[in-house]
Amino acid sequence: MRSAGMRVLMLCFVVTFMVSCSTPTGPSLTKAVLRNVALKSTTGNTALCCCHVVGTAENDNAVPVHLTIELSAFDSHNNALETIVQFVADLEAGTTQPFDAAGFVFPCDSIASITTQVNVVGIAFPPL
Repeated sequence: MRSAGMRVLMLCFVVTFMVSCSTPTGPSLTKAVLRNVALKSTTGNTALCCCHVVGTAENDNAVPVHLTIELSAFDSHNNALETIVQFVADLEAGTTQPFDAAGFVFPCDSIASITTQVNVVGIAFPPL
């Protein structure tokens, strides 16, 4: 009987420990999108260097977020040319913010397509 009691006590301890160490679930951060993403020539002539990406970041989440945007450029044969990173800080819930990501050292004419990847991180209040 004593060993059964010890087993139950140990089981309760293990379950309590596991539950207390679990990470709380926060709000969803899946509602951040980019709109009107386009290439823009630095010089005004798309045949000359260089090219950057403009657009608008939109946060439809319930909490403010930081966005890290990876923009990859490809030529007409789908060969990767370059990847640049743009950071959009402190994007409040329900707001939009324009971005201008400089860094492609190719003329806009040499870029056939771009892909985007957005990493969303919620902002903790108070900051940790």
